[in-house]
Amino acid sequence: WKRTRFLTDEHECEWYGISCINGFVQWITMSQNNMIGSMPSELSMLSLLKKIDFNRNEIRGTVPTTIGNLTGLNDLRFDFNLFRGPLPSEMGRLVHLTSLSLSNNSFT
Repeated sequence: WKRTRFLTDEHECEWYGISCINGFVQWITMSQNNMIGSMPSELSMLSLLKKIDFNRNEIRGTVPTTIGNLTGLNDLRFDFNLFRGPLPSEMGRLVHLTSLSLSNNSFT
């Protein structure tokens, strides 16, 4: 998850791959960013998030159930990663989701 201008002491809106409106994180675009590891459940604390694009990385493990807290999410891209297992039923709360891309993982 290391990248210049990402996870620094600067305000999140100054980080690489982060877009904000009025100081609130709206989009996370980290496609092809060489991210390795699991998806942090803390992402669900970004209650105004509209888009997550983590495609073409090496994110592994399961999708956290807390993703269901992102009820304003309309674009979710997890394709070409190493996710596995079932998708959490909490994803059913993503009622504004208009774009979902999950291909090339090991979901069951």
